[in-house]
Amino acid sequence: MIEETKGKQVIVLTIPTLKDVKLYQKNHKNTLSMEMNKFCKENLVHYIDLLPSFDTVKNPGELYVECDGHWNEKGEKSAADLILKHSIYQKAITF
Repeated sequence: MIEETKGKQVIVLTIPTLKDVKLYQKNHKNTLSMEMNKFCKENLVHYIDLLPSFDTVKNPGELYVECDGHWNEKGEKSAADLILKHSIYQKAITF
């Protein structure tokens, strides 16, 4: 992907599952984020980690479809709002 997008802005997102959010709420460890940050910096790619933002939701289960773990309408709206307001995204669209 990085080779194919040379000269273009790329934003990589990590999308948390409900299990990710619950685990993060318990221990506040996010090792994937550290690894992704390093990788993205080395490859000049922008990175947005949605996990810390989902941690602020008191009942994260209300953002997911119970039967399959995908976001429900509320989860999709929350994610879209977070991305649209994120400074990295804002810089990318005003380039």
